[in-house]
Amino acid sequence: MSDSTVSPAAVAAPVPLLIAGAPAPGISSAPVRFPWDGTTTAIVAQAGAADVDAALAAAAGALSETAALPRSRRAAILADLAGRVEARGPELADLLLAETGKTVRETRLEVQRAVGTLRFCAEAATRTVGEMLPLDAMPGADGRIGLTVAEPAGVVAGIPAFNFPLLIAAHKLGPAIGAGCPIVIKPPDQTPLAILALAEEALAAGWPAAALSVLPGPAEVARLLTEDPRVALVSFTGSSAVGRHVARQSALKRLMLELGSNAATIVLADGNLDWAVERCAAGGYGAAGQSCISVQRLYVARERHAELVERLAARVGRLTAGDPRLETTDVGPVIDDGSAERIEAVIADAVEHGARIVVGGGRDGRLVQPTLLDGLTTEMRLQREEIFGPVVAVAAVDSLDEAIALANDSPYGLAAGVFTDSLDDAWRAVRDLQAGNVHVNEISGWRADHMPYGGVKDSGYGKEGPAYAMAEMTHFKTVSFRTRG
Repeated sequence: MSDSTVSPAAVAAPVPLLIAGAPAPGISSAPVRFPWDGTTTAIVAQAGAADVDAALAAAAGALSETAALPRSRRAAILADLAGRVEARGPELADLLLAETGKTVRETRLEVQRAVGTLRFCAEAATRTVGEMLPLDAMPGADGRIGLTVAEPAGVVAGIPAFNFPLLIAAHKLGPAIGAGCPIVIKPPDQTPLAILALAEEALAAGWPAAALSVLPGPAEVARLLTEDPRVALVSFTGSSAVGRHVARQSALKRLMLELGSNAATIVLADGNLDWAVERCAAGGYGAAGQSCISVQRLYVARERHAELVERLAARVGRLTAGDPRLETTDVGPVIDDGSAERIEAVIADAVEHGARIVVGGGRDGRLVQPTLLDGLTTEMRLQREEIFGPVVAVAAVDSLDEAIALANDSPYGLAAGVFTDSLDDAWRAVRDLQAGNVHVNEISGWRADHMPYGGVKDSGYGKEGPAYAMAEMTHFKTVSFRTRG
């Protein structure tokens, strides 16, 4: 391996669980490994059934306290939390690097986005309100007025994914605080460290201790949380396969499911090719492609296809893959060996079905070379599955209708992008693409953290984004008054 400038977190005593704001030893421990070389960067306590029960008992008991917190107080806690995360930025970036293997630049950006998300949450906390209802619009309802009152939905179980652990946890913890909901977080096995640090700062900012627990542990912890009747809402980010299990386990609970994707981007003949190439390079290979809205499928007008492939190949060829601790690295390793092996198999399947490797295609352990494939067809796994790796596959199309049909020929529907100078074509793509987010003159992988974010089909349901997630975590009680006369 190459020389490094930043070291992963040093191994010390086991990092404890957090139960009702207090450290706890759990029933066992497990290592957190640096994806670049597999070295152990920390030992983390693992929760058992009794820990889950204690956390949920505390959370349920804290609901009356959190519900009674004025909106101004919730907003102040969130603003303070944002400032604390910003102040600990370098440390949190180092934790993210050590557990995710993302590059130095990517981990710094994740911290910045988490700070921004929490600040958006602070703003939204003061605006989650009900509405007046014109009840007398119905015949026979004369003399009646109505309104809805916003109340916390109840205890939230937050289950974030490994790829952006701090940011995704902020998208669950922040709205829960803003809505007045206690929350129990089950962090990913591979990446619990930054989430535990985030929880520490939330407590320091003034969120009630009983209303926050973080329980690293096996899948059984998630099952216990999702099945427990004390949980009112489950907010899960992860694969569609696991999302189906979560939905079955959660019975009649509210669900926010941010699931998988194999996102498509379309480049039409009149699209800005310079901009499209730069954005596809960023969106296909950032975070080693481990993003559910990463550019995976790229449909290009046939008359621009050869030029785009040539120019994108040159751009991808300039990316540096290697040790994520180096400032010069653009693409780091994927999270584990199993992921690397799966990505390699999907590339091999594409080649077997006629795809041409233009750039990359190889791997060294967990480091998958940034790969560009040409000749994507519907028979390939790349058309059906989420690769979750640094791979972009290109196909030539003869019309916008063909591009839309191919983009929609997927079990997923999280995000899509289209590059065009035609307002008519842009609007047709917006209308007909089956995706929760459609970006014009931008890639599928673009996101503003305060926008409504969520998918259709196997990509799940429910909306993230601070104000929208708070609405999901809010029960709107309808109240009517009958006046005399």
